[in-house]
Amino acid sequence: MASGPPAQQVDETYVAVQSPHDASVLLHDKVVANDGKAPQTTNNLVSFGQLFQYADATDMLLMFTGTLGAMVMGVSQPIQIVFFGDIINVFNPAGGGNFARDKFNDSINKVVYQFVVLASVMLVVGFGQIACWSISASRQAKKLRHAYASAILRQEIGWFDVNEPMQLATRVADTTLLVQEGMGRKVGDGINFMSMGLASLILAFHYGWELSLVLFAFTPLLGISAFCTSKAITLAVQGGVASYAEAGGIAEESLSNIKTVHMFNAMPVMAAKYVAALGHTQVSGVKKGLAVGFGTGMMYCIAMCTYAVGMYYGAVRVTNDQLGDNKCKSGTAGCYDGGRVITIFFCIVMGSMALGQAGPSMQAVMTARSAAYEIFELINRTSKIDASSDDGKTFDIVEGRISLESIRFAYPSRPEVEVAAGYSLDIPAGQKIALVGSSGSGKSTIVSLLERFYDPLEGRVTLDGHDLKSLNVKWLRDQVGLVGQEPCLFSDTIAANIRHGKPGATIEQVYEAAKQANAYDFIMGFPLGFDTPVGDRGAQLSGGQKQRIAIARAIIKNPAVLLLDEATSALDTESEAVVQASLDRLLASRQRTTIIIAHRLSTIRDADRIVVLSHGSVLEDGTHDSLLKIEDGHYKALVDAQMRGSISEDDEDVPEQVKIQRKLSAAAHVESAIETTSEVAEEVGATDVPLSRVWALSAPETRQLIFGSLGALFHGALYPVWGVLLTKCTVVFFQTSLGSDAMRSEALKWSMGFIALGVGILASLTVQNHQFAIVCERLTSRIRVMVFQSMLRQDIGWFDDAKHSSGALTTRLATDSAAIRSMTAETLNAILINVATLSVAFGIAFYNSWRMTLLFLAVLPIMAAAQTLQMQMMTSQTGKSINEGDIKAGAMLSEAINAIRTVASFNLERSTNAGYLTNLQVSAATDRKAGIFGGIAFSVSQSSMIYALAAVFYYGGWLMTNKLLEFENMFMVLNSILFCSFGVGMAAQGMGDVGKAKIAVKSIF
Repeated sequence: MASGPPAQQVDETYVAVQSPHDASVLLHDKVVANDGKAPQTTNNLVSFGQLFQYADATDMLLMFTGTLGAMVMGVSQPIQIVFFGDIINVFNPAGGGNFARDKFNDSINKVVYQFVVLASVMLVVGFGQIACWSISASRQAKKLRHAYASAILRQEIGWFDVNEPMQLATRVADTTLLVQEGMGRKVGDGINFMSMGLASLILAFHYGWELSLVLFAFTPLLGISAFCTSKAITLAVQGGVASYAEAGGIAEESLSNIKTVHMFNAMPVMAAKYVAALGHTQVSGVKKGLAVGFGTGMMYCIAMCTYAVGMYYGAVRVTNDQLGDNKCKSGTAGCYDGGRVITIFFCIVMGSMALGQAGPSMQAVMTARSAAYEIFELINRTSKIDASSDDGKTFDIVEGRISLESIRFAYPSRPEVEVAAGYSLDIPAGQKIALVGSSGSGKSTIVSLLERFYDPLEGRVTLDGHDLKSLNVKWLRDQVGLVGQEPCLFSDTIAANIRHGKPGATIEQVYEAAKQANAYDFIMGFPLGFDTPVGDRGAQLSGGQKQRIAIARAIIKNPAVLLLDEATSALDTESEAVVQASLDRLLASRQRTTIIIAHRLSTIRDADRIVVLSHGSVLEDGTHDSLLKIEDGHYKALVDAQMRGSISEDDEDVPEQVKIQRKLSAAAHVESAIETTSEVAEEVGATDVPLSRVWALSAPETRQLIFGSLGALFHGALYPVWGVLLTKCTVVFFQTSLGSDAMRSEALKWSMGFIALGVGILASLTVQNHQFAIVCERLTSRIRVMVFQSMLRQDIGWFDDAKHSSGALTTRLATDSAAIRSMTAETLNAILINVATLSVAFGIAFYNSWRMTLLFLAVLPIMAAAQTLQMQMMTSQTGKSINEGDIKAGAMLSEAINAIRTVASFNLERSTNAGYLTNLQVSAATDRKAGIFGGIAFSVSQSSMIYALAAVFYYGGWLMTNKLLEFENMFMVLNSILFCSFGVGMAAQGMGDVGKAKIAVKSIF
């Protein structure tokens, strides 16, 4: 079973923890849940049928085919056991070689033919089960993901104030993946296991109800053990995901605001926070490793006890039926013989295990139903201010007359703080009005109300006499242009960003808007001109350049009402002068109503009117000159204070997340003079890294490596022993010549061996998984810290490369560091198990029959590959490959959510939604290929083992016919190598992807 990674406390040597820097208050300390509170588990579930509400006719056909395939696949497994029981009776060792050659060959050929037909059926239906359910789930998940993203973009701005924006895009991907898992192949697996379990139990009771009842007593223990193990692993994994989400949030925040981190020299502080968060991830990893080891070991131990009781009682039944007073003839109905005991035994074991394995599948469905509740709740939520709705009136000519009547307002994120205390304000059409005031006066609130980002708690806002609530939201925002303090651009070309102001604008209109914004010349100075990508959040441009493009975006919109919300406050003096000239040209381009919020009062001297606000009330109203004449006036005091240079940035009347964004933005314009190191870094990453360098990072865990290695060696050696014990018990069933008491004594001896074997597996698995988990988790954390610290040390120019965006870097932290474990402890674990199990198995096999062993050497790679594929299919979480389309879709949604005010202001919800869907559809072909590959892998893994057994039995029969092999020798070889291949497959599936690990090593080092 997969050996998971555990953890302990992060080494203090990872990073020098310094006392928190004052600047760290600019960055969030932790991620909050969607309501601003700590996340809580919900018991709300949607119905099973609701999971499939996005299924169309094609999906229904795929699910029907997948269900049929899963049921047939499930029934095929116990039929295989019946054939195995038949072949044992055919090879009956009691015959002592005195059998009719032709009859024996006919019997062998018949059973071999049955195996071949069964394998062929499994090859077809196994593919149908996995491929159909996987493809159907991916199709429905795309529709669900699109609907979920659409619902998020449809919500009012106030909803985003109380829902952490940096989590929303991740939540869309993660939550819909949970739903996809629970309505895809996990459903097929559940149907398969349920069919297998029921069919196995029915066959077992049909062949012998007495032995079945004895064995069935252990079924609840196996089922409970499997379920509890799965539950413990799930809880540990969920804890690890939640813990790393905190660390990932810290990394995302630090890297996306790297200029601020550098500006305040906060690198040690952020690294220290990252280390602290990783400590929780390590603990969860250790718990997972311990749960995997002990839980899996306990399942083996219970299974071995079942073997012990079953084999002994089977011997008792054989002696009663064939040596008792009412003895019967072997092969007649109801008469116990060796083949019947083996059939009953393995049907009960398979049935109980199958029902237990159905638990995780059902748990995945329950998880999907829980995750879907949150999704559908948002999809069905009616936005308080819905820009996608066609409701609301419009009118042809907009004069721009604005009135605020007795406005009272508080932001949803701070309902206890009233930022508008009942003030009224009339703004005639075409007037240029400036709003000034100290922090918290309510200036930016007016902008938000006019854009209808929010509705007032009391009072009303009107445009040309029409209440804004009565107007169509999209139409209203088309009439209003906003140039904010933070020039929010999207990761696209310059032309595309300008065209956001007027979708469908010609390139000539884009050029003209750029010229009016004083942006044309610097744009044409770029090699690609207007086709120049602006980078993540406009990172490729300076602050002044970004602001002029934002102004061009407003110019091309040509709004009736223009809102300038501190449009130059984040710029240096030189850039401000250029941008102010652009604003002056914008104001002169048309007679429009203009509302200006300025941090420098010198820029509003020419305003038609200046309104002074304080604590949500209007204090003064007049021109610049008239307000200066008021002795002890508030405006005069503000002017005097600014002239003395004591005025502070005004932003306390906006939500906290907007304030933080503004501060970070203002700091983001500090440019580095250090030459970029990206090319050097990539050259280093392209070279091969010695494996010894990777292993050296695990040197502090040498003790854990030694104990884990001993556990792995002991564990691997036990698989062939399992086969030996099974063979010995099988032989006992045919030794009726020994007499009843001797048969029972022999059966008891070998049955006790199974109990000892179970205890040994429990101990070795627990030690092996726990110790290697500590190594893996510490290594992962150590590498993550090293990489994160290295990222923080890079100069600012390094982050301008699109490959070094915050999203790409945090993904690398999450995936590359974890992938490296596949090259160290996980690889060592698999190697040691394989060395031990192969050495012991082939030692036993060659000792008993070198001819049969050579045949097994030919088919062993097929059998081992089948086991590996089977275990990978059983443990895969979604069967879904992350591809370029999904990544681009997620990046687009994340960008839109983090710039939701700009998206809302320019009515970009629909275009963003369309682009998101386009990117999702790009990945459809990849998802189909993944489903088809998964189906092929599953069907081949299931059928190839049966084909191999058919060949082995055919050759074994030939050897026995020619007096070259005895029954016990044949099954010693068969069982020891079969259980050896099982162990090899189990070890291989726990290795992870070594190829990805090698790429990750090159990337990191």
